[in-house]
Amino acid sequence: MRRAVIVGSGSAGRRHVAALRSIEPEILITVVQRTESVQPREELLDLKASFASTLDEALALPPDVCVVANPSPLHADAAVRLLGLNSPVLIEKPLAADVRSAQAIQTAERNTKNHALLGYHLRFGDLLPELRRLVRSGVIGAPTGFSFRVGQHLGSWRTGTEAAASVSARAELGGGVLLELSHEFDALCFALDCTATSVTHCDLRFDGAPTDGKVETVAEVDLVTSTGIAGSVHLDMVAPEPVRDWVILGTEGTLRVDALRSTIRHENPEGTAQTIAEFAGGERDRAERRLIEHLLELSNPAIHPGCTTEDGIVALAIIEAARKSYMSGQVAPVELHVRLAP
Repeated sequence: MRRAVIVGSGSAGRRHVAALRSIEPEILITVVQRTESVQPREELLDLKASFASTLDEALALPPDVCVVANPSPLHADAAVRLLGLNSPVLIEKPLAADVRSAQAIQTAERNTKNHALLGYHLRFGDLLPELRRLVRSGVIGAPTGFSFRVGQHLGSWRTGTEAAASVSARAELGGGVLLELSHEFDALCFALDCTATSVTHCDLRFDGAPTDGKVETVAEVDLVTSTGIAGSVHLDMVAPEPVRDWVILGTEGTLRVDALRSTIRHENPEGTAQTIAEFAGGERDRAERRLIEHLLELSNPAIHPGCTTEDGIVALAIIEAARKSYMSGQVAPVELHVRLAP
């Protein structure tokens, strides 16, 4: 019988436990939850998970699959140890709280020749892969610009959790929109099949949401991709109504994604628009299931992760450049110290 170890009992950890139980009903699941944790246990108990107060306790028996879903500043310690067990490891986004910690994870992955899968779940959904396919197909010609936007008031992010006490609201736990909403940076790079070279401008705000006052509540990031395309990414935890939309401009048209309605519209240069892709509700659940199914199949060394430590370092490098640009008021290069696989 297979065993899974989940480090962290927050909303992400609980979501992964539910998916594992649905896919493999007989799997033994141990959740590492610190004794001082205030996270609820009821849902996990209903899913027949057992608990350990330390990673040592959880690893008394070897796991077949592991998940790191604790706060991002703690990812590296857990991930480096778990990668040494020769079992595939899913690491929640972001890969870490900074590039240096992310590189430690990548080094462990290289040294152990184990697989680390990064939890940017949009890659496993319906909309983002279809957007990438459409861009590659040339339906809008050559991309010339982009605008990615996501926002929702922090108070409605997690039901049943006091917003001010949440990970997202606290700097020491890796909060703030740059890290917590880094999905958008990864989605941009995935859709356009690129990385980024520079952040040309960044505005940050620290008000408007119940936080510790130290984390960013709004980020406006202008950047240039490795393919020379300029555009913007907007992230916020203050919007009264949720929004998530992505726009990619091209020489022969525009693609507009409304992620809340699961639609993609195409506009031609003459201004005529039509919906060219539409998906049923429940995309988040489908993406989660595909993510966990992919994690389980990584036990086969011939299969490679669909979202890698390299991808995670790219997102973190963009974030670090955004912070530097905000502090200096100048263009900041995106420094990609990624150790590419041979």
